[in-house]
Amino acid sequence: MKEKIRQILRERQLELDLQAKSNDIDETKYDRCSRYEYNSKHKNLCLDLASMGSFLHKDLGLKDIINSKILLMGEVKDLNHQYQEPLSILYNKPNFEEIKKVSDGYYVEHLNNKVVLFDESGQWHHVNKLNTNYSDLAELLTELFIRSGDIKNIVNKNSLGLKKYLLSQKENLRSLMDKHFQLEEYKEFVRNTKTLSERGERAENEVKSILEKVGFKTLYQGGHGDFIDMIFGIDLIMNYNDEVVTIQVKNSESQALKASEQFTYRRVDYFASPTNLGMVIKNRKGEITELDRDGRITNETE
Repeated sequence: MKEKIRQILRERQLELDLQAKSNDIDETKYDRCSRYEYNSKHKNLCLDLASMGSFLHKDLGLKDIINSKILLMGEVKDLNHQYQEPLSILYNKPNFEEIKKVSDGYYVEHLNNKVVLFDESGQWHHVNKLNTNYSDLAELLTELFIRSGDIKNIVNKNSLGLKKYLLSQKENLRSLMDKHFQLEEYKEFVRNTKTLSERGERAENEVKSILEKVGFKTLYQGGHGDFIDMIFGIDLIMNYNDEVVTIQVKNSESQALKASEQFTYRRVDYFASPTNLGMVIKNRKGEITELDRDGRITNETE
């Protein structure tokens, strides 16, 4: 009996050591659900939850729950004054009718009464995106079921059974989360969001650097937590041949080409992404140009 107890304690200590190690993972190298690397069943459950995508924040109602938590931690602000520079530039371009010129500058209704949370340094907190990041939400739910003890009832369910169980618990989720999470703990479930933000900023900087070598001049770059990107789908505003152009940057060529067909980005002039050799950029005419890192064209315009 004593030997069995010692074995259980050794196994639990190993789990704790592995969990601590996973919590120290370099964010730029973070893998989905690696928080539960120490336990394969927990990790597989987390991955199954993440594979449900928008079901988590739409059908299960997690978006509303997380929004209410952010409201408790954050504040409601009018952010128009923070975005006067890009708004003044976009105001003079066609198709931005929602930007109004007022007595003290420029105004967009979408920037008014925004619920936002900032970190200790005054930067936009990654938890603001927890409401729709299904990978981070999957980790949050997995942790919830571990703490509540429900993990044993669902860890072996198939996808259909897991969905049915989640929907059966929908009305109880808010109270269950209130019971097992302190408010500040929600800020810990942002590793996927942080990773995506860091990758996105690297992609923007690579694209910007190459475009500047061929004569583009940067007028505005939003970066992490930028509402110009969230509202208009614009990462970069640049000047090229005396014309103001807008650019959406993606992490891969396939994402950039797909974005060019989406209604969300209807007002964007160029779609770009870094590549192994440099970058690729597509204009509204459908013309695709590949550039090396020095800005030299490496393909014929299609």
